Amino acid sequence: MIRGILPPGGVAEAYGGEIGVMDVSALQALLGRKGWLDRIDVLLSAASSDAKVIEAIRSKIGDRGTVCRAAGHNAWVEDALLMLRIIVSALIGVASIVASVVSYGALSWFVDRLTPELTLLHAAGLEPRRLRRLIYIDAGLLATLGTGVGIVSGWLLSKSFLRGLSWLSTFIQGVEVQHLQFGVSTLTTGGLVGAIVSLAGVLAPARRASQLSAFSTALGLENATEGQSKERRKRAVVGSLIVVASITAALPSAPPLARVAAILVAGLAGLVVAVDIVLPSVLRWIRVALELILPGIGRLVGTGFAACRGRVLLTVACVGAVAASLTMSLTLTRSAARTLDKWLENQFTGGVFVTTDHIFSTQPAALISPETVAIIRQTPNVRAVFEEVSEKIIYRGEETLLVAGSMGVLAQYGNLQVVGGSSRSVAQDLANGQVAVSERFARHFGTRPGDVLSLSTPSGLRRFRVAGLIRDYAGPAGSLNMDIGVFDELWPRRGSRDVVFWTAGDPSTAISAIRDHLADKHSLFFSYGDTLAHFVTDQISRLRGILASIALMTALLGAVAISSLMLGGLTTQARDCALLLAMGATRTQVRVIKLVEGVLLGVGSGAAGIAVGVGASYPIITNVLPEGLGWTLNFSADPAEFILLILSLTASSFLASTYPAWTAGDVSLREVSDE
Repeated sequence: MIRGILPPGGVAEAYGGEIGVMDVSALQALLGRKGWLDRIDVLLSAASSDAKVIEAIRSKIGDRGTVCRAAGHNAWVEDALLMLRIIVSALIGVASIVASVVSYGALSWFVDRLTPELTLLHAAGLEPRRLRRLIYIDAGLLATLGTGVGIVSGWLLSKSFLRGLSWLSTFIQGVEVQHLQFGVSTLTTGGLVGAIVSLAGVLAPARRASQLSAFSTALGLENATEGQSKERRKRAVVGSLIVVASITAALPSAPPLARVAAILVAGLAGLVVAVDIVLPSVLRWIRVALELILPGIGRLVGTGFAACRGRVLLTVACVGAVAASLTMSLTLTRSAARTLDKWLENQFTGGVFVTTDHIFSTQPAALISPETVAIIRQTPNVRAVFEEVSEKIIYRGEETLLVAGSMGVLAQYGNLQVVGGSSRSVAQDLANGQVAVSERFARHFGTRPGDVLSLSTPSGLRRFRVAGLIRDYAGPAGSLNMDIGVFDELWPRRGSRDVVFWTAGDPSTAISAIRDHLADKHSLFFSYGDTLAHFVTDQISRLRGILASIALMTALLGAVAISSLMLGGLTTQARDCALLLAMGATRTQVRVIKLVEGVLLGVGSGAAGIAVGVGASYPIITNVLPEGLGWTLNFSADPAEFILLILSLTASSFLASTYPAWTAGDVSLREVSDE
């Protein structure tokens, strides 16, 4: 009898709104779990210390329950979504770096183009402090406008991103993300990022503008000693950055996100150092080849790099960071998808999944009743039936997932995902009363095969020998696996979470017979085990589409960086371009030289960034994720994706270099006379 309807919000929105509320005693009786509770909430008096109460309760209940603050985060969900945060954080971090470089390039170009005017202002008595303030105001206005556009665009994209995030959350841990929250913290973060980007781009150009001198500008004086000193300081900073980042990346105790960031920073810093060393040799080799393709001007390609080596290295770092972040995102998502696909496919090859809802549905599914399982067993041509059930238990004061299945059937027809052992022999050991633990469980609790575990069960304390390790993707405490017969002896069970059956002939015949026998009594969904080979890959394609949109914006920033930095370099190379024209070069040839330089710079930086991304992804997948998240992933990379990325970088570099190259051909010959 329904006594009322819950008002909108709060409890009414749990499980997608599919929820009912009743007295706990009545529910215990209905489910056959008298005396058992999933959760107890304790209200403390105003003078009580929650830390002391928590510790007191923990000391009383021991391993029979977990004790935490009600406002605490769900560790299962936090761990399960860590990989997504790593990918998105890498893209956001790189986008911020690239935006800072674009800001720096644009303001540097502004200062270089207006050097005569700024010098006159300085000579006329405008104080350096006021000159810097003018540039700061310009940068602040641009940053405010850009931040506002970015926040609005981000809000519009968040709706699509929420759908992909919700699917990943429900697939991994069964928690659906339903609401898009856009609060003050989001605005604050966006404003802070905009301010940092603006500040990073304006400091050096504003300082250079305030130090302009009419005398030194007119005579072109340069302090060589000061330049060498700056160069040594830069190399010392880059070297120190590589050392610190490498140490952080090697620390197992460091947070996973910090280790990922350190690996990426060390790779990019190393890339800059490597380019600084090998660039002259590479240019000499490229000029020989270009001279055959572009007679007369091929040997001149790259000569402008020497005049603005700092800008070249900055561009390499910028475009390389874009390519590295995209490569890491593609590699991490592909490795996760292929690993999970393989994990699903290998367990029940040739079998048919039976569930009460679509497989991996976002809503909690009903259990398959014992009567339905009996009907499946009695269906003609059904050779074997595998039942599976799961339960959260307490082990050493932490929630742990207990999974029980028909291990004798799995040993003969399926494949238990064993790490470093025989699937059949470990499954048979489980059928004989032993247990298997996941890799995360083994790391978390320091357990090895051969150890003996003590589990608190409804029938009392029981001891089990660990037969082996299995690959699983459960929560932070991992999972335990046992035979379903042992589970039935110790825990109450009302049905099976899912069922897998194998047939002697065509499975479709057995499926039709089961549906006809059940008629309208029970709604079941059937999925062929072999079709799971690309299930995760197909589903993660949604997430990859979202990441692709973020990556596209990041790549566009990289193209803008190339264009901005090339335009800034043209100011210092204007006389070189004019000199080429005076010596007989055509304006088209000058433009071709600059266009080829821009394309080579973008493609070379992108290729180097892809190498850094692959090199950074490997330790993340094989070391950081297993230690930080407890997930063992198989490294997987698709060369076709990298080729497509190179082609995209080639096109974007060409487009980004077109305007600077055209501008280079329009330089006035008076630049030579000014020299």
